[in-house]
Amino acid sequence: MSTATTRLLQTGWNSLRPGLFARHVATLAGGTAVSQVIILSSAPLLTRLYSPEAFGIAGAFLSLQAILLCMMCGGYEFATPVAEDEQTAANLTVLCGGFAIAMAATFALIVWFAGDWVVALGDNSAWKPYLWLLPLVLLVGAWLNAILYWSLRKKAYAQISHARIAQATSRALLQGAMGWAWAGPLGLILGEALAIVGGAGILGRLVLTESFDLFRKVSVAGIVSAAKRYVRFPLLTMPGSLVGGMATGLPCVLLPILFGTTEAGLFFVARRLAFAPTTLIGCAVGNVFFVELAEGRKDKQKIVRQFFRLSSVLLAVALLGAFVLYTAPSWAALLFGDEWDQTGWILAAMAPMLIGWFVVTPLSRVYYIFEKQHLLAGLELLRFVLTAAVLFIGASTGLSVLAVVLWLSVVMLLVYCLNWVVMASILKQVRQDNFPDPVD
Repeated sequence: MSTATTRLLQTGWNSLRPGLFARHVATLAGGTAVSQVIILSSAPLLTRLYSPEAFGIAGAFLSLQAILLCMMCGGYEFATPVAEDEQTAANLTVLCGGFAIAMAATFALIVWFAGDWVVALGDNSAWKPYLWLLPLVLLVGAWLNAILYWSLRKKAYAQISHARIAQATSRALLQGAMGWAWAGPLGLILGEALAIVGGAGILGRLVLTESFDLFRKVSVAGIVSAAKRYVRFPLLTMPGSLVGGMATGLPCVLLPILFGTTEAGLFFVARRLAFAPTTLIGCAVGNVFFVELAEGRKDKQKIVRQFFRLSSVLLAVALLGAFVLYTAPSWAALLFGDEWDQTGWILAAMAPMLIGWFVVTPLSRVYYIFEKQHLLAGLELLRFVLTAAVLFIGASTGLSVLAVVLWLSVVMLLVYCLNWVVMASILKQVRQDNFPDPVD
């Protein structure tokens, strides 16, 4: 048995013991659990109010929004939890907000002057009526991200959980109500956008009530100084985040073009059902992991122990989730309606990819702590290239959407395994004490 495997088995049980890290994760995961119950409970209603075509169009829009959102704050949001003092962190948060306004204005101009060209480039005129919403949704989503990372720095885990519950509830109610009024993509898009506004509002009150004095002292000179101090984050972090977002959102953007909106809608619903619960759970673990490591960056051995402990627990949870996905063909049509029967098979095909994604994504904070973002960017570029290759080769050879998803899932699992090996090699340097101390 390998050393890594032995370590995983030995430390898996220890990671389950109560502790500050576990309590913080539990606080975030508690809100996550409630929000996921709401999301999953609303799914059977929404799949009966909206057609697969509507989900396909909305999925393409929301995936494009998720890709562009990676660059809206310039990557400075990742610097907020690791900033050297509270005032610098406040300056960075305001910088993120200002950066988001500038980027939203840029995208608004692009939509206004080149919207038709963008739609023609995508070869899908169904996007055109909703393109005007993109800058607004991006702006609100960026503000939510900026406030979220400030809240993480303040360890406001309870408020973050409340925000997620409110966001899930408002999204389900709004999308359901709009579905009764008109069963179109606009209902899904607006419901998502207004839910983001609600989440930003809840966390925004935290800034106003508990940190008002700090933000009142924000100055142009302070913002410029913070921007220069942490300039490596936009230079190193944003490219990797953007490429990673492109790799994640690419299937929902390309499937309507290559296979049609119906198939894209089936895939979008399947991916949301498979990854929404694991996304929020993984983010809860990853965000706490990031904050804890940012506070104790000099304790290299603690980072190593935490990495292997989390790997073992995340793998166990991922295998359980994969088993549920494998059973999806037996219950998908009953739960979502007869026209969604293929969604169950797509869910089963996604199981290998989910295992790798769920284990690796929360642990990827290791790259930021040890300033190895360029390695992460390279791996994300590989993921993007392979994703595009599988989609285009599948379409050109006449493969079904199900076959393409299965191939994509297997290829992504291999990429995530490579990613884990790279992170383990970084930590091997840490154990040997040959790795330079992280700098602020």
